[in-house]
Amino acid sequence: MRREKPPPVQIKMLDSQGNLNPMWLKWFQRVGLFFDDYRRSPDLTYTASHTLTTDDFGKSIVFNIGTSTITCTLMTITSKDVHCWVGPIYRIGTGRLIITADSASSIEYSSLGGSIYCNEPRRAAANVTLEVVSTHQWGITGGTGLWLAD
Repeated sequence: MRREKPPPVQIKMLDSQGNLNPMWLKWFQRVGLFFDDYRRSPDLTYTASHTLTTDDFGKSIVFNIGTSTITCTLMTITSKDVHCWVGPIYRIGTGRLIITADSASSIEYSSLGGSIYCNEPRRAAANVTLEVVSTHQWGITGGTGLWLAD
């Protein structure tokens, strides 16, 4: 088996728009790191309130809410879930997406059983990725938009 050499380190992997440099793309394709479905759609899409389960860990989730208020309820977490994540969770539309923890957990600086929400009327898309950081705490590890706690 022939070992493929990557492009020189001096060649940036991404351009100013965040696109993969063609030299790096060819290398990734040669070594088999890209698959035909790497541009897949989100795992789950909802247009109404929904409760997540542990089967949703690691999945991208879209709430296409228009101007409505919709709630995403997070699953109950245990010690075996620490370092699992969900998301990104996308809010598509200008309505309010509320993400609520179970009664024994909090999200970032929300209260126990509290929630975070995004309802920026001028932002048509926002997202947040959440990670279980302890048996009773979700942390925000990334996202766009203004997410406020209750």
